[in-house]
Amino acid sequence: MKRPTLLFLLLFSTSILWSQIDSISPEQEASWQAAAQWDKVDEISTADIRKYTTEARYCTPMVSYIPEHATVPSPRDFLGHIIGAEGHLTRVADEYRYLEALAKASPRVKIEELGLSEEGRRMILLLIADEETLANLDQYRAYTAQLADPRTCDEKLATEISGKAKPIMTINGGLHSTETGPPEMLMELAYRLAVSEHPDIVDIRNNVITTIIPVMEPDGRDRVVDWYYRILKDYDDIEYMPDRSPPYWGSHAYHDNNRDGLQMTLRLTQTYDEMFYRWHPQYALDLHESVPLMYVSTGTGPYNEMIDPITVHEWQWAANWEIAELSKQGLPGVWTWGFYTGWNPGYLMWMTNNHNSMGRFYETFGNSVPKTMEREIDGRDAAGTRITERDWYRSTPPDKKVMWSLRNNTNYMQSGVLSSLTLLARNGKTFLFNFWKKGANSYHKGMDESPYGWYIPAGQAAKDRTSYLINQLQRHGIEVHRAMDNINLEKDTIQKGDFVVRLDQPYANFARTLLSDIIFPKEAKYRPYDDVSWTLGKVYRVDTHPIKDKAIFKATALEQLSGDVVLEAKKESGRVFVIPHDGSNSLIGLRYAIKGYPAYAADTAFTVDGKDFPAGSMIIRNDRGLEPLLTEAAKKAMVDVFAYRNMPAVSMHELDLPRVALYHTWTYTQPDGWVRYSLQQAGIEFDYINDEAIKAGKLRQKYDVIMVADQRGGFKRMVQGRDPKFGPQPFTTTDDFKSQGSIDASEDITGGIGFMGLANLQAFLNEGGTLMLFGGAGELATESGLLRNVSSRSGVTTPGSALTTMIMRPDHPITYGFPDVNYVFRINGPYYSVPEQYEHWIVMQYGTQIPERLEGKMKKPEGKGDKLLLTGFISGEQQLQKQGAILDIPRYEGGRVILYSFNPLHRHLNVGDQNYVFNAILNWNDFPEPKVDGPEGLKVD
Repeated sequence: MKRPTLLFLLLFSTSILWSQIDSISPEQEASWQAAAQWDKVDEISTADIRKYTTEARYCTPMVSYIPEHATVPSPRDFLGHIIGAEGHLTRVADEYRYLEALAKASPRVKIEELGLSEEGRRMILLLIADEETLANLDQYRAYTAQLADPRTCDEKLATEISGKAKPIMTINGGLHSTETGPPEMLMELAYRLAVSEHPDIVDIRNNVITTIIPVMEPDGRDRVVDWYYRILKDYDDIEYMPDRSPPYWGSHAYHDNNRDGLQMTLRLTQTYDEMFYRWHPQYALDLHESVPLMYVSTGTGPYNEMIDPITVHEWQWAANWEIAELSKQGLPGVWTWGFYTGWNPGYLMWMTNNHNSMGRFYETFGNSVPKTMEREIDGRDAAGTRITERDWYRSTPPDKKVMWSLRNNTNYMQSGVLSSLTLLARNGKTFLFNFWKKGANSYHKGMDESPYGWYIPAGQAAKDRTSYLINQLQRHGIEVHRAMDNINLEKDTIQKGDFVVRLDQPYANFARTLLSDIIFPKEAKYRPYDDVSWTLGKVYRVDTHPIKDKAIFKATALEQLSGDVVLEAKKESGRVFVIPHDGSNSLIGLRYAIKGYPAYAADTAFTVDGKDFPAGSMIIRNDRGLEPLLTEAAKKAMVDVFAYRNMPAVSMHELDLPRVALYHTWTYTQPDGWVRYSLQQAGIEFDYINDEAIKAGKLRQKYDVIMVADQRGGFKRMVQGRDPKFGPQPFTTTDDFKSQGSIDASEDITGGIGFMGLANLQAFLNEGGTLMLFGGAGELATESGLLRNVSSRSGVTTPGSALTTMIMRPDHPITYGFPDVNYVFRINGPYYSVPEQYEHWIVMQYGTQIPERLEGKMKKPEGKGDKLLLTGFISGEQQLQKQGAILDIPRYEGGRVILYSFNPLHRHLNVGDQNYVFNAILNWNDFPEPKVDGPEGLKVD
């Protein structure tokens, strides 16, 4: 072991390095010197740590200095400043250049390419370990792959492998782009792990394979860094500065990029998943910034019931270790438990928890901008108590006010990560064996506890959504089989061609998570954190059936799928084509694919040659040149096409495609990013417009339909927009700010649409336009006066819940393809109420209770009870019963407003609700007049 020389100690003790912080005590100075004794010290970098750390107690011995190395560059050597320096943030390309220089200079560092982001920026994985380990990475990767499958690795072999394998930790930063500290800190952490000879670092290097994704969302990272240098760099008061975020992070997702774990729509999610299956890390840390001063996750519970208890206790073990270690080193304000629940499996790092590994996160206090600022902490709470008050899980709370810097943030976060790496280095065998054991527990539970699997009928009407479910399950690493013949079970017959998810597999618990009906405990003491249900059969609107007969494990007529499924559809040839509206989402894409040809929708159900077709079925004459286009489109859409000699004898209307715009504010682009994604996936053509287009007017000359995605902050925020008092805020591409101006652009994104914009929206409606407003966006109409007799209501909590609905106007095209009693997936937000005399505007209501005005006139559906909640959680149930889920409101002055009191395009998760939007687009100018009991004037608002 390397020992310090007497000369070093003498120079070190008299160095100016320790004089930068006036508040340093003799004890702290001694601890810092003791930590640094194993390395040659970079005195300039170390002096800057003291300069930018606001108080000595916000720094630990391990990160109080920077090692000097003769041939390996430090961040200061390369960037010209230390990590956490005032006024400096690093763009992605510069960070990668430094890390590549580090890997080139050090035999303890390697880089793997992970692929490209949506906008073409690189995503990389850094691997750090001792030289011997890096030379044998394939062997270590093979070990963890063996441990991942208990069917081929028994306990004896798992014990043997756990003794010679090395645990893998994955650390990622930069998922949330305005949380700017983690990508900065990870550069210094990588350097320290590569060069330091401190015994704890050597122990980590020799006993852990550390993998780092330094920038999880590179597109957003560059946008935020450019935003700082362009808009924010001259502001240093947290209470007086422009919005700290640009309007966009990634190409589609904003903060919700950490809610894509189940959908896997984003490249960052797909990349993380691919990384997991390649390396099978036993431990993952996702680095975030929010609550003061540092939260290390366990969550309040209730915990997801499908997660192995070993994982739950690993969370506690790691968190308590970190708190004890950081408290030992003197850091105040480190705590656990009182933030987040641990229920939703859709976060990025839950890829690990869902697959028998262990994933956690940190929330380290940050300013977002690299400025030192006074921060008010008093008044913040967590789990019902003030963050500044002592509690069992927060023994050293932070002060009510702190002077906070980016370097403080770096110190805290890096100290936490080093403590966690030390835990793993000292307990690697345990974590490795636990990884195997959790897979074995999942496998055996699948064999021993009902249900033993699920089967998914292949003959369901909407083939596109059925195949989507099957393929999503496979993307999650869940094995799916197909029945090659009928399988007779005790209570079920699985038909030839049906799909089967057997639970005799390592990820059986995750399959249960995805396919079971999820009910959040109503008695839970702490509020739900984000969506509380996600049952894929519900949100995709695909029938799934639990298997309660163990005989499924002995069934021989099953063949495991090895790739994506595309269900074959029937295609006939003739003079007239008829496509049944079976609820397929892909019908609208087919219509756009043949947009050069007329197509019609049946107003009512009808029969041709003994075959029944539902209302909304598409009817198309076989004009010259159509059939090749239709054949290809139908194959892609997975819809059946029937052919006849003559047009069916049914009333019909033309499906003339509207000119569609999706309007976005500059204050909240998150929901419209998901709307853009869903519309693009469906093949819908639309313009993406901002405040300028609304204020410019003449909207009806350009558009037939304007959609507005779900909004937060209410009517006032939608109209006023970003605060203009700081001057114009351009979001345009320039040579200096290349990341700006993509997706959408403006010379000034402040000010909102104002009253001029409202007047133009009113004119658009008066001239016959249609507004489609999702979720909270409905307040744009209800609170502005665009609608008179509709009110926005609150007081109902449905944080991601499947709720029973009943169609009140079965003749309305919005409901084509849906049964009379069905359900929608609803997140929190307002609902919309109308007086009784206007209830005929309600196309679909919540619940199956008959409204008073229809008692005796409307028969309640047989066999349908009053149960509103199907999955998730609800508070205020009676308040929501009989209220409108979808309202179609024709206006007296002209035009109409479609209100959705749920978000039908939520994160591309509830794909089974998307047709409520697609039907409205396809049939935009063919909605029937409502039937009224009373004066005709009640038809309109």
